[in-house]
Amino acid sequence: MNDFDKTKKELVKELQELRKENDALKKSYEKVITQRKPVEVNLLENEQYLTSILNIVEDVIFQLTVEPHEHYRFSSVNNAFIRITGIPLERIVGKLVNEIIPEPSLSMVLEKYKQAVEAHSIVQWQETSDYPSGRLIGEVSVAPVYNEAGICTHLLGTVHDLTEGKWIERALKENELRCRQIVENSSDFIWEVDSSGLYTYCSDKIIKILGYSPDEVVGHKYFYDFFAPEIRDDLKTSAFSVFAHKEPFRNFINPNTRKNGQTVILETSGSPILDENGNLIGYRGADTDITQRMHSEQELQHSHEAFKNYFELGSVGMCVTSPEKNWIEVNARLCQMFGYTKEELQQYTWADLTHPDDLAADVELFNQVLSGERNSYDLDKRFIRKDGSILYSTLSVTCQRNEDGTLHHILASLIDITDRKLSEQDYQREKAFMDKLFDSSPEAISVSDWQGLLVRVNTKFLELFGFTKEEVISKKIDNLIAQDQYHDEAVEITNNVAHLGTTIEHESIRYRKDGTPVDVSIIATPITVGDLFIGGYGIYRDITPRKRSEKALKESEEKYKAVFRTIPDAIVLTQMDGTVVDINFGFSKLSGFTKEEAVGSTLLEMELYSVPEDRIKLTKALQTNGMVENLETLIRCKIGSLGTVLISASIISINNKPLILSITRDITDRKLAELQLIKQAEELKELNATKDKFFSIIAHDLKNPFNTILGFTDILLTNFQEFDNNEILKYLNIIDTSSKHAFTLLENLLLWARTQTGTIDFQPEVIDLRSIVRDVIELIKNQAKKKEIFVSSSIMDHCPVFADKNMIETILRNLFTNAIKFTPKNGSVVVSIIHQNNQLEVSIRDTGVGIAKEDMENIFRIDRKTTNLGTEKEKGTGLGLILCKEFVEKHGGKISVDSELGSGSTFKFTIP
Repeated sequence: MNDFDKTKKELVKELQELRKENDALKKSYEKVITQRKPVEVNLLENEQYLTSILNIVEDVIFQLTVEPHEHYRFSSVNNAFIRITGIPLERIVGKLVNEIIPEPSLSMVLEKYKQAVEAHSIVQWQETSDYPSGRLIGEVSVAPVYNEAGICTHLLGTVHDLTEGKWIERALKENELRCRQIVENSSDFIWEVDSSGLYTYCSDKIIKILGYSPDEVVGHKYFYDFFAPEIRDDLKTSAFSVFAHKEPFRNFINPNTRKNGQTVILETSGSPILDENGNLIGYRGADTDITQRMHSEQELQHSHEAFKNYFELGSVGMCVTSPEKNWIEVNARLCQMFGYTKEELQQYTWADLTHPDDLAADVELFNQVLSGERNSYDLDKRFIRKDGSILYSTLSVTCQRNEDGTLHHILASLIDITDRKLSEQDYQREKAFMDKLFDSSPEAISVSDWQGLLVRVNTKFLELFGFTKEEVISKKIDNLIAQDQYHDEAVEITNNVAHLGTTIEHESIRYRKDGTPVDVSIIATPITVGDLFIGGYGIYRDITPRKRSEKALKESEEKYKAVFRTIPDAIVLTQMDGTVVDINFGFSKLSGFTKEEAVGSTLLEMELYSVPEDRIKLTKALQTNGMVENLETLIRCKIGSLGTVLISASIISINNKPLILSITRDITDRKLAELQLIKQAEELKELNATKDKFFSIIAHDLKNPFNTILGFTDILLTNFQEFDNNEILKYLNIIDTSSKHAFTLLENLLLWARTQTGTIDFQPEVIDLRSIVRDVIELIKNQAKKKEIFVSSSIMDHCPVFADKNMIETILRNLFTNAIKFTPKNGSVVVSIIHQNNQLEVSIRDTGVGIAKEDMENIFRIDRKTTNLGTEKEKGTGLGLILCKEFVEKHGGKISVDSELGSGSTFKFTIP
C-alpha cells in the first residue's frame, strides 16, 4: 500500500466519524427543539402567571424603558397603578414619565431615576403627588436592569401607598390623647406593675389616695409595700396566686397604709399583660378608695339606719327586688347610673334594662338563685341607659331567704365600670394599632433582647437592609448590618446602651445584605424593668439623600463665600437689631472699618447712616415686606466723608435665626454726574431763553423804532415843500425820540451781550457812592422834570465802596429811569443807603403804580416778557433790570424788589 492509498483510507475513516458526529448533533438538536417547546410554553404560562400576580398585589408596580438623554417611558404598569392614580392604562403605557407624574414631584423623581442608573443600586424615597384620584403619599423603590453590555435598559419600580398610614398616625395621637384624658379625669388610681409586682406606671390619683407622688413609686415600690403590715403576707400570697393563673380579677379588697400612716381601704381590679408567647409581663388595673364604703358596710351590720344611709348615699348603685323581679327599693346612685327617676324606673324590669347580648347569662344565674342552687353571683354585664348609651357594670346579686328556704328578697349592687371598660377597649385597640403602626412605620425599627439578639423588626427594616424576617430573627444585629471598621463601633454602641442605660443618637454607615453601604441615623434606646436591662430597640433612618444634600450645601457655601469675598459691592450681614455678624472687603473699602472693628458693633454705633431715620425706615420696610430694593441714602465713612449709596436688603434665616443681608452700592460718582447734568440742563435752558430773548429784541423791539424813523423820514422827504415849520418840527421830534430809544436799546443790548460772552471788563476800585448817585440824578433830572417828579437822595456822608464805577452808574441809571417811567406826575423817587451785615444796601423807592405780585417773580428773568408801558406810554428796552441783576451779582451782591399795586415800589441791591 502506497502513501496515497494510506492517506485515502484515513480520510475515508475520518469522513465516516464526522458523519456519525453530524448524526449525533442532529439528534441532539432535534431533542433540544423538542425540549424547548414545553419550556417556551411554560415560560409563556409563567409570564401570564406573573402578570396575574402583579395585577392583584396591593402595591403599585411599574416598568420604565430607559432612553437616551435621561428619558424614561412607561412600558407596563399593574392594576394597582391604574386604581390608585385614577389614570387609564392607555394614557400611561408608551408615555414619558414627564407626561404622567405631576410637578413638583417630577424633578425629584427624575433625579432619583438618574441616581439608580448611575449607582447601579435600588433607590428609595417618599413621594407626595396629586393625581386624578386625589393626593397620594407613597414610598417608592426603583431598581435598574442592565443588558449584557452593562447598559441600563429598564427601571423596575414599586410604590407602597402610605396615604392611609398617615391617617392612622393621626388617629393614634388622638387615641393617646383620649387615654391620657381618661386617666387624668378618672377618680381611680390607675397602675401597672411588672411580674414581680414593681410599679412601672401609676396615675397622679395616687397622691390623693396614698399620699405618694408617682416619682416616689414607679420603679421604687412594689404593690404589696402599701398593704397593712399585719396582713401583708397573706394579701401578698393571695395576690401572687392570682398572678400565677394570669387571669383578670375584680373587687380585691385590701387595706393599705398612706404615707402619713393612716389606713385606707382599696378595692382593686386588674387584668394581666402577656407577651406574644403568652408569658406574664405584668398586670394593669385600678384601685378605688372604698374606705368610706367599707366603714358604711361595717356600720350596716350594727344598724339598719346605717344601712339605709349607705344604701341611699353610697357611691354604688343598689336596689332591693322581689322574687318576681319587682322593684322594692332603689337608691339615688342607681337612678343616676341609668338616667331615670325612681318613678320612671318602676316601669321597667331588669330584663328591659339589660343589653340583649348579656341577658341570657344573667337570666341563667338568676334562675339558679331562684332554684336555690346558689345564693349570690357576680357578673360583669351591660345595661342600656335612658339616653341609649351603654353602662358597663359589675353586678353583685345576693338573696335573703326565709327560714323555710324560700326567697324573701334580692339585694343587688351595681358598680359603674364604664370608664374602665372603655379604657380596656381603648388599650386593646391602641395595642393593635401600635402593632400595625410598628410594622408600617416609615422608619426601620429593630428590637433586641438583653443578649443583643433580634426578637422583632418591622417591614421598613427588612426593606432598608434587604433581609427576610427569617434571616434576622435571633441573630445579632451588629453582625448583620455592621461591617469592617463600623462593626466595632456598633458593638460599642450596643454595650453602652446596655451598661449605661442611656439613649444614644449617632450617624454612621451600615450595610445591606448585598454589601451596599447606607448612610443612616441611629437612635439606640434601652428597654428596662426597674434597673434591669431586658433589651433595646433601634431606629434607623436612611439619610443618604441628606448626606448628598449636605455635600451640595457645603459646595454651595464655598461658592457663596467666594462671591461674598470678591463682589465689589459692600455686603454686611446683621442681626435684626443692626449688630454686625459679617462683612466683606467691599464693605471695609466703602466704610473704612475693618472686619474686627465692625463685627459685634451696630450700624448706628458705627454712625454709618448720615440720616439715622433711613435705618429705621429700612428696618420697618423689612419687617413689613421682608425685603427692600434700592433705598437711596447718605452714609458717612469712618474718616467722616459722605457718599450716596443704594441699599438692597432682605431677611434670611440661618440656623433658624432671622438675619438681615444688605448689599450696598456706592453711587456717589453717579449722583455727582447727575447733578452736573441737571446743572448743565438748567444752564442750557437759560441759554436758550437768552437766545430767544435776544432774537425777540432784534426782531421786534429794535425793529419798531427804525420803522418809525424810516417812516417819518420818508414823509418829510416826500412832503417837505408842503409842510410848514411846525409840522416839520413835530416829525423831527418823533424821529428824535425813536432814534434815542433805538440807541438806548442797542446800547443795552450790546452791553448785555458783552456780559453773556464774558468780554465786559470788571474793574473795581474805591469810589464814592454818594458822588455817583449825585451824578446819575443830574443826568436824569430833565426826564424827571418833564413829569414833575421829585428826585432826592438821603445820602449825607461820603460813602466809599470797592466797585466798578461804570457798572454802578448803569445800575443806578436804569433803576432811576425805571422808577420815573412808572411814577405818575407829582410823584417822588428817593435813594438811600444803609450799612447792614458788613455790606451796603442801596434802596430806590418810588410812589409809582407798583408791580403785580405775579410779575415780581419774572422782572429779573430774560426768558419771561415783563416790559410794560410807563404812565405816559413810555417804552422800555426790557433789558434794564436784567443788566442790573447781572452787574449786582458781578459784585457779589443781590438785587430784590418790594412792591404792591398802587403803592409804589422799592428796588434794593447790596454791595459787599
